[in-house]
Amino acid sequence: KVIRLSNNSVYESPEHHFNFCRSISKEMVNSREKPISKIKDAQEVLKMAKRRFKGDENIELQSDIVEANIFADAGKVEETKGKMGDLQSRLSKATNRSAELYLDMAKTYKSIGDDEKSKEILVELAEKYADNPDICMAIDAMSEEPLTAHGKQKAVALNKEGKQLFADKEYNKAVQLFSQALIHYPNNIGLNLNLMLALVRKMNSDGATQQEVERCLTAQDKLSHLDDSSPYFERFQTLSGHLDKLKASV
Repeated sequence: KVIRLSNNSVYESPEHHFNFCRSISKEMVNSREKPISKIKDAQEVLKMAKRRFKGDENIELQSDIVEANIFADAGKVEETKGKMGDLQSRLSKATNRSAELYLDMAKTYKSIGDDEKSKEILVELAEKYADNPDICMAIDAMSEEPLTAHGKQKAVALNKEGKQLFADKEYNKAVQLFSQALIHYPNNIGLNLNLMLALVRKMNSDGATQQEVERCLTAQDKLSHLDDSSPYFERFQTLSGHLDKLKASV
């Protein structure tokens, strides 16, 4: 992949390089194995970006932020935390700061467990880029709750449609609805809870299958950080109890 990227210069841009590295970071999050070879691939691509686009403002800073996020997603959280002060200082001094810079920084804070700082950045972005639908979608994709007006409107529409599907006992359609929504908003607490509910009701109605239990466990894992200070915790606990019973029946 690195070789193909280095030889393809027709549509090359810094974002092309960063997106490659972001895909590695996402792969790290979704995999139990954290192969060092993947980190080295990303580092090589970031070095290429620094060399080829050295005239681009903030190329060094964004490369370092993306690299820090990869290290955090690879499990090197403490090492990444040690870099955040310097990165934040450099970001505050940078000029012409792009939304992408802040999105990568917010993602890195989230990867090291600093959800409060991550949300602070995203809220500021939501206010500044309220009229940019692409950036709004990126903000809400990273958030546990919709932060933009667009995201909030989408959430209302999804909840209305989902509520009707539940009322009509169309549980399979509800599973499809929330599964599709989670492709765009994977961290959304409400969507993950609604997917759990749809799967639990479908399994209670039609019988549990291993595949559906696994899908429900994936959504549950996304919410495992919730504690009793969260307004969603009681609902999460109730659904988890139902899931335990269904899991035992498979």
